[in-house]
Amino acid sequence: MSSSSQVPLEEAFQLARKHRNAGNLIVAERAYRDILESTPDEPDAQFELALVCWSRGKRQETRDLLDKALAAKGDDAGVLNAHAVVSHEMGRPEDAVADWRRALELAPDNAGMLGNLGLALVTIGEVDEAIERCRAALALDPEHTSAALNLGRALQTSGRLHEAVEVWEDLAARQPEAVKAHANLGNAYRDLGRPVDAEAACRRALALDSESALAHNNLGNALLDQAKLAEAESAFERATELAADYSDAINNLGVARQLQGRFEDAAKAHRFALALDADDAKAHAHLSNALREQGEFAKAENAIQQAVYLAPDEVDYHLLHAELLIAADRADEAEAVVNHAVSLSPDSAQARTKLARALSLAGRYQEAIDEARQAVELQPDLAWTHHALAAAHFWAGNNAEAEAAAHKAIEIAPRFAQAYVWLGDFYQILGRTEEADRYARQALEIDPNTPGAYIALANSKRFTPDDPDLRAMEALYNSARSPIMRGRLCFALGKAYEQIGEDDKAFDAYQEANDVRRRGLVFNQVAQRERVKRIKTVFTREWLDEMAGAGDPSPVPVFIVGMPRSGTTLVEQIISSHPEVHGAGELPLMNTIMQETGTFDRDTIARIGPRYVETVRQDAPHAARITDKMPGNFANLGAIVAAMPKAAIIHCRRDPVDTCFSCFKQNFARGQHWSFDLTELGEQYRLYADLMDHWREVMPGRFLEVDYEDVVADTETMARRLIAHVGLEWDDACLAFHETERPVKTASKMQVRQPIYGSSVAKWRRFEQRLEPLLTALGDHAPPRSETT
Repeated sequence: MSSSSQVPLEEAFQLARKHRNAGNLIVAERAYRDILESTPDEPDAQFELALVCWSRGKRQETRDLLDKALAAKGDDAGVLNAHAVVSHEMGRPEDAVADWRRALELAPDNAGMLGNLGLALVTIGEVDEAIERCRAALALDPEHTSAALNLGRALQTSGRLHEAVEVWEDLAARQPEAVKAHANLGNAYRDLGRPVDAEAACRRALALDSESALAHNNLGNALLDQAKLAEAESAFERATELAADYSDAINNLGVARQLQGRFEDAAKAHRFALALDADDAKAHAHLSNALREQGEFAKAENAIQQAVYLAPDEVDYHLLHAELLIAADRADEAEAVVNHAVSLSPDSAQARTKLARALSLAGRYQEAIDEARQAVELQPDLAWTHHALAAAHFWAGNNAEAEAAAHKAIEIAPRFAQAYVWLGDFYQILGRTEEADRYARQALEIDPNTPGAYIALANSKRFTPDDPDLRAMEALYNSARSPIMRGRLCFALGKAYEQIGEDDKAFDAYQEANDVRRRGLVFNQVAQRERVKRIKTVFTREWLDEMAGAGDPSPVPVFIVGMPRSGTTLVEQIISSHPEVHGAGELPLMNTIMQETGTFDRDTIARIGPRYVETVRQDAPHAARITDKMPGNFANLGAIVAAMPKAAIIHCRRDPVDTCFSCFKQNFARGQHWSFDLTELGEQYRLYADLMDHWREVMPGRFLEVDYEDVVADTETMARRLIAHVGLEWDDACLAFHETERPVKTASKMQVRQPIYGSSVAKWRRFEQRLEPLLTALGDHAPPRSETT
């Protein structure tokens, strides 16, 4: 027989309350259930059993019991308060606010409920009222700990951080045992840029309560800010031991592991956080970064898209998504994403710099400069804004402005290693090799784990077997936990191993580097084939005859086309050494025009020529000829010939395998997505060769074809032929092309500053056995295999 049937109801309550107060929760729960068995609608029993169930972690049953108690005792402030607490803890702050408002109508002078209402109001974004309610609570009870804590949080949320710190400091001074006051100060000091003070505050909290998960978590954050990564990880681990469902601490643990290069371990932590709360946008964002560093780009994009879906107004998540798109060379998508971020936060310098990068990638250089300048105006003391402005000016060809902005970045942040790497690359492009090497070395002095610095050095030096730079690169490779970092380094390692004759190690390095790059890119070979088919269908001999007389007669443009790494840079350097020629480098202009053009009729063709000529004339108004060596313009020759019938066209050729293998060894910054896989490389070469066959058929004799091997074997003869083809008188400066001072932004920037050498001819033979996928894909374009193969 149940206890409630043996004793009066009041005695049953006394027994249940005695066990509850003594902490005998299992016995107390049984006693309350006995009461409810005999009197199912007893509201006091429902209410008190709810309190026991809450203490035992039975949250949903707590809520159900309080719903029943509230139905019977809707005018009881205590029941309303308990119902509000449970609603708030279960993630229903709106319900909690409604309950506390009703409770305060019944008990307006209850400081605890006023403070709790303040916290709930912060949660739903009603910060001003939250501050008012918390101050009212403290007016009633100046020593009310929770009200002071919640007032500080409301002030912090409203952006009044200094006032929040004053509230918590006052609380900590009056109540030194208030653990959360010290823990909260730890986070606030971090936000104020005072990591040492933050650490001290958290350690004071832990001295009071060594099992405060909050204090351990905040200590970990303070340690992260001081780059004490191992200690920070230990703090976060302790926080998660004390509170296994503390998702913020679990996420922070993942961040600590990422900063130590342990991206796989980090991803596990972020996935665990998501197992606790699948709608945790921050966990999705952190997971995206960890996946990206592991080379899992598709999964990384899925994760950041989920973060954006869950928190569409969080600017940082949009910028992380844009960074992925920029890395994948998806400029249009990146621009759209960053534009949305800018609309959310027009005064975000970070968003402006990201937009500048996307616009540069799209070839819209002046717009990129404008955005970068806005970023500098917003945060003139931030080195990254000047760094972004330098890059925008560089891609626009404004070298003096780029150099000045880059040096400003270093002036602001003298230990900004990436800025030194960038200047090293910049000076290589200008041919100032001593300065280039000096800046690369300075970057390594600041941060020996900077792959970009080694890549810059590898471009300008010849390695020896006992080279200390090679040993340093190997050490960095072995210690790097990020496949992205290892992949970048492998391009430099491959070159080093190739130079010292360790061909198998060289090829392994090139293969790893390309595998990492390929995983991060979207490339569709079928779409490439369809594009070539469309070009051949539109630009026929009959079409060219119809367009005759519609183009601009200017002889100024000189187009140098071909596959990348086929000698286009060398040919341009020879021609642009002529005093009447301006070498413009790789211009995206024709590609932009082609993308903007819907139909190719006479009116369209009549507009293309003048637009092109007027645009290139802006940088060299007095040059007799202006070279454009964008190799991919081989796809645009139909429109070029029709729109600029007097333009000179030079097609550069090189041994197919030398061309393709040279592409495979190059970490192209933009485009060339087909170059990171040997089979796709071979297929792309066949498409290119097929299209060049088409041009020979529909415009016979219209372009000069120059073989790289002939230029190497007889430079003067070929140089004279080139100058004659562009319609200029010979000048001996064209034979001293390696002495010409001009920016060279392509992969051949170091080679063209040296006299002609023939060591790159048939170089692929050393790697023939490893190149079988390429040779197979090339088909009839592949030279005969060696007998030993």
